[in-house]
Parts: sequence; structure tokens; C-alpha cells
Amino acid sequence: MPTKRDFQFWGSGPVCATRQASVIALLGGALAVIGSVAFPGARLPLLVAGIGTIVIVPVLWLLPWQRWNPLLPAVTFVFGIPGITVTTWGFGAYSMVTAPFLLVMLVWLGLHFPGWVRALVVPLAAAGFVAGLALTQDLNVVIGLAFMLLPVMIGVAELVARQVDSIERTRDELDRVAQWRAALTATLAHDVRSPLTALELAVETLADEDLPQAQRHTIAETAQRQAHRITKLATGLLDLERVDTTGALRLDIDEVNVREAVESALNYLPANQATVDIDGDLVAELDSERFEEIVFNLSNNAIRHAGPPVHISASTEEGWLNIAFRDYGPGVPDEVLPQLFGRFTSHRNGKSVGLGLWIVRQLCQAHGGDVRYEPADPGARFVVTLPTTQRSSSRTEQDAATAS
Repeated sequence: MPTKRDFQFWGSGPVCATRQASVIALLGGALAVIGSVAFPGARLPLLVAGIGTIVIVPVLWLLPWQRWNPLLPAVTFVFGIPGITVTTWGFGAYSMVTAPFLLVMLVWLGLHFPGWVRALVVPLAAAGFVAGLALTQDLNVVIGLAFMLLPVMIGVAELVARQVDSIERTRDELDRVAQWRAALTATLAHDVRSPLTALELAVETLADEDLPQAQRHTIAETAQRQAHRITKLATGLLDLERVDTTGALRLDIDEVNVREAVESALNYLPANQATVDIDGDLVAELDSERFEEIVFNLSNNAIRHAGPPVHISASTEEGWLNIAFRDYGPGVPDEVLPQLFGRFTSHRNGKSVGLGLWIVRQLCQAHGGDVRYEPADPGARFVVTLPTTQRSSSRTEQDAATAS
């Protein structure tokens, strides 16, 4: 089994590819040098090819490939094709010796590069190999290697590449399942624990028979708010599972008063945490439950990371509803921005599962809109953009999948 030290030795990505290519080049160069001694008739071209190949090995090993396009190492394969041609010709009747090296090169190509790169490079490699065989002027060698062995080598290399792709897809799926389990565990450990504790305390307090009626009513509202908060968290997890399995969210579209829906969502959060600046007559065609989930997630996210207050405002422009969530915290670090709306993206406190903003984007896109981040001074500003009217009264699974 490969160890951690092995992976550190080879590096990763394009660095790994070029270091492996340098080892293949070193072995191929050594073979050409040995061939120059064994076959005096082709000594000079074999010696030049062998020494030239060996000389470029340190260059391949030391260049900063990680700074460049990850597909660039495929060029090293193209540069190796003339060496294959010369070596194949130089060995003459024994040109079969170069076939294993060509097979290794083809397998290397399949391990590190996508199918379209292989489709471009493999014909060049095959042409170089066949050209070397043709230069031997040995018909038996040409027929035996070019028309029989070469297709087998290409087929084997492609099978290896496809198997590696399958393994990588399986690994990605296992990683996704592991992240899902971690998200569920973290949600139960952090996001659900707090409202459950408050709910338990409220129930214990309500059990006091001497509790004044006014205080009993306030505590009951708190308990209800915490129960709804747990429901919202569970809905978010169900949304994640639904998108994973079906790729879509089903929406129940109706005419919604935007201010009332925003205030309804804020009822699930502690009081006086947000201010709302939205016209009371503003309406839009939305899924009210999903829209409240958008408002809840963005407001809760702002309060968690920046603290209150959160200022929520809305405007319309040419058939689009723009809702802005502004906080006055430290903002989002630059290094987080590229994956800000990705799944399992979390920063600062390390306790967040990292699903809230991803779920918000999925819900916005299911409505035919989107969400974006804008830096503020100070703080952060998230802007939700949704169409004010939908093309039908409800959006089906296929509609939502197309939007996302």
C-alpha cells in the first residue's frame, strides 16, 4: 500500500504527472543509450535520443508545474513521441522492446488526463510508433506490431483509464456520503442542540403552576419559536437530500406579501435581531415556505457570523424582486469567496455545517433567480434576486431541475 511519504514524494496533480513522466523518460533514455551500444548501425541517433531524453528529466522534475494549466504536462508526452520513433527504428527487428514503454506512456496519459486530451495525443503517439516501425523496412515487424500489438496496447491503456475514472467517481460519491453524515452529526450537535435546550427550559418553566399568565404566554411563544427553528433546520437537511437524489425541489407558487413573509420568517429568530424596510404592499409569486426558508437562513447566517442588527430591504426592477440582507460584521474573507455558496463551506467559528448558503442558492435557482454576495463597508450584503411572476402557478420537479 502507498504511504503518506510516497504521496509527498510524487506530489499531486500536474506535479505528480510530470514526476512520473520524468521517471518514464529516464528509463526510456537509458534503454536508448543501451541500444546505441548493442546496435552500432543506429548508434548516433539512439545515443542522441537517449542522452537528450535523460537531460530533460531534471527539468521535468523541478519546473513549477503547479502554477500552470494542469493539462500542460500532456505536452511532455508529445515531446516524447520523436524519441519513441527513433528508438523503435534503431532497434530494428527488436523494436518490440519499445512497445512496453509506449504502453506505460499510454497508461500514464490515461491516469492523468481527460478523454479529449487522449483523443488528441494517442493518434500522434501511434503515428510516431508506426513511423519507427516503417523505417525498419521489415514487413513482418510492421504487421506484427503496428496492426496487432498497437491496438491492444491502446485498448489496455483506455481500459485502465476508464477503470480509474470509475474508481474516482466512486470515491467522490463516498466522500459526498461522508460529508452528508458529518453535516447531519454537526447539525444535531450544534444547530439543534441550542434550540432544544431552550425548548426544554421553557417546558420545565411552564410546569410551574404558580407562573403568572403573562409570563406563561411569553415562554410559550419562545418554546414555539424554538420548535419552529428546529423544523427549519430539518427542512434544510431534507432539501439537501432531495437535491442530491432528484436534482430538484418542488415549489408551490402563490401570490405572497413579501413583507409579511419576511416578518414571519424572522419570528423563528430571537426578537429585535433584524430591521425590515419593505413596502407593505409589495407582492410576488413565490413558494411562501421556501421563501421564508431563504430569509431565515440568510438572517440566521448574518446574526451568527456578524451579530445583530441585520437590515433587510427590498425593491423591484423590471419584473425582478431584489431583497438585500445587510450586516455590520467583519465581512467574508477573500479566501472563502470562491466557494462561498458551495456545500459544506464554513468559516470563522468552525461550528457551522456550511449548508445554509448552499441551500439558499438552490432555493433561489429553483424560483428562477439567484443570490449574490456584495462586500459592504463595514459588513456584508447578500442580495436575493427572484422573478416577481412565475410562468405557471406551480413549478414541477423538471422546472426546478432546469433552473438549478
